[in-house]
Order: sequence, then C-alpha cells, then structure tokens
Amino acid sequence: LAGRPPVIRPFFFSYEDEADFAEIIDTIRPLKSSGAVPTMIRATSDLYLLASQEPSPDHAPARPISEAARRALRQRHGVGAWTVSGAVYGADEAAVTASVARLRAAMERTGRARFIPPNAAGAMPALRAAIDSNSGRPAGGELQMLRWRPGGGAIWFTPGMPMRGALAAETSAACRAVAAAQGIDYMASFVCGPRFARGVHAILYDRTDAAETARADACYRGMSEVFQARGIFVGRAPTAYQGWHHAQRDPALRDALAALKRALDPNGIIAPGRYGMT
Repeated sequence: LAGRPPVIRPFFFSYEDEADFAEIIDTIRPLKSSGAVPTMIRATSDLYLLASQEPSPDHAPARPISEAARRALRQRHGVGAWTVSGAVYGADEAAVTASVARLRAAMERTGRARFIPPNAAGAMPALRAAIDSNSGRPAGGELQMLRWRPGGGAIWFTPGMPMRGALAAETSAACRAVAAAQGIDYMASFVCGPRFARGVHAILYDRTDAAETARADACYRGMSEVFQARGIFVGRAPTAYQGWHHAQRDPALRDALAALKRALDPNGIIAPGRYGMT
C-alpha cells in the first residue's frame, strides 16, 4: 500500500556455483541493514526459479534431476546456481543509476556475481515473477512450478534463518542432501532482510503416487530436523505439520502457550488444534 516511487529499477545477479551461497548471504546483509535496498532481496536456487518455466526435462520416480540436465536447464534459461533479485527506487533515473552502481560495487567485489542488465532481464521469462513483484504487479506465474512433476503435489517448508553466510550454506547443503536421499529436487528461495531470512522451500511431488507422497513427507521432516538441530524453527507450518512442530518446542514454552490459550479462550472455541494447541 506504499506510494509508488517515480522510478523502479529491478536488479538481478547470477552466481554460477552452489558454494557461492555463503558469500551471497554475507553480501546481502549489509545492503539491507544500511537501507541501500528498500525491497526484500531474494536469493533463489536454480530449480526454484526454473520449475515454473517448464516441466522437469529429466523426471524419473525416486530420483532428483541429474546434474547434467540441471546444468543444461540453467544454460538454456541463462541463469546460474543462485539468482539474487530485488529493486531500487528513486526520484529519477540518475538516482536509481547511482544506487545500482553502489549495489554492483558490493555484489561484484569478489568477481563471483554476474550482473544481468535490465534490458536482458526483461527478456528472460524466468525473471518475470521477480520483476512483477518488485514493481507492484501481482502475478501468479511462480505457481506454474506445480507442473514440474506429474501429480501437482507441493509442501512448503518455511524456516526462519539468521543472516549468517556460513550457517546458510551449511543448512542449504544439508537440506539438499535430505532432498536427494528422498528422490526430491531441492528448490529454495530465501527472502532476506537485514537480520533474518525466510527460507521458502518447495517440495514438489506426485500426489497420486503413494510412495512419492511418503518420500515428500520424509523430506519435509528431514529438512525440519536440519534446522531444529541448529536451534532454528519454522515460521508458517503447513496444517498437517503444526502439531508435529509444536511437539518440538521446549515443554516449558508449550505449557506457557497452553496457559495463555486457556486464559484467552476458556471454552476452546478459537481455532482448536491449530499449531498443536487445543
């Protein structure tokens, strides 16, 4: 509901290597804490970005996409292992040009990032959702990722994460391994603020296949345990997993929340059972 800025300039940077993720997070953090970028900055993995563009070119039950097919998909769409996106605002073109120059100096400092010019980004369908989002245009193109695998099943895993590069890289690698073990493709987009990132993980599966549904469930629980082991909790839990997450909380916290719920809702009529609380 904010007033529309006179000039909006979306930006994109592509990183070729999965291992660049730690650098990405550590570079984004000061940009957000200094107020240099008014929008959230998203760090998005290749398959999360590209699943909305076409069905998996290498789909097979019980295994993720091959590395060769994944590399070919990235090359076809002109992106790397991670894509960083956001937008800068300004009163005129000169103002946003200066802001982008400062942004490029920070992102390209180590030579790992490749800047995607605005005219090139505008011609890339895979980047359209981010351009629309940062320009105030609602769009549902990202949900086309439900075509990635047959059956259209999706579970969304959304842990919060401190903006620390080493921790981000560690959890990402661990979750990627969990997904691979279950035959699921790893897809994640981290919506980054100055201190906290909301990790949006898409677990896509064939909901008509009982075995694949069970693997998707195991993938969600395994990823959750990766973050829980590091003291990181889930933000918005899917309904089916709310009780399970509530049971992971410290017993003293569960008791305190239950006492508050009883005090505010003595007859138990407000959302009974939601988040594991009766």
